[in-house]
Amino acid sequence: MRADAGRTGQPPATPGPTASGPADPYATERDAWTVLTCAHGLGPIGFAALLARFGTGRAIAEVAAGPSGVERLMATPSLDPRRSGGPIHESVARAIASAVERSEATVARVRALGVRVVTVEEPTYPIRLASVAMPPHVLFVTGDPAALSRQRAVAIVGTRRPTIGGRTTAGRIATALVAADVTVVSGLAFGI
Repeated sequence: MRADAGRTGQPPATPGPTASGPADPYATERDAWTVLTCAHGLGPIGFAALLARFGTGRAIAEVAAGPSGVERLMATPSLDPRRSGGPIHESVARAIASAVERSEATVARVRALGVRVVTVEEPTYPIRLASVAMPPHVLFVTGDPAALSRQRAVAIVGTRRPTIGGRTTAGRIATALVAADVTVVSGLAFGI
């Protein structure tokens, strides 16, 4: 299902062993979206175009891993009729193929870190965030996912190269906000 079609309200399938061996590294949409999100240069517009063309994250990953995958990804038409050419440049298509090659390690790392992945199609995705013009397709959550729906949320934004004092201060601010029942969100940028 396309991300712009709205949330399905159905939980993703549970990964499990296949007849050929251990669990497929992107057996669920959530895992496929996790892997695709790690492709350098793939933004929300390109992701939406790929979903519109191929239907699911898993289908995108299968195309990327298959013969002529890079070329097939690059042939994805733009969702904007005013724009000529596709939204997927060669470097991004290659990054997608590379991310799919590393899918087992990526999914294992996310699970090992205890990170919960929430896609825009899931009912647990924050409604206020889903209502923006171009919501992130994937959220990486540590802690309580229900906190994403709280009314009060703050992003602490600073610098890519914080000093030790800056890191300490940001940590103190975040701790105080959480103690006051405010959700602290991050765009996963480097630094603060």
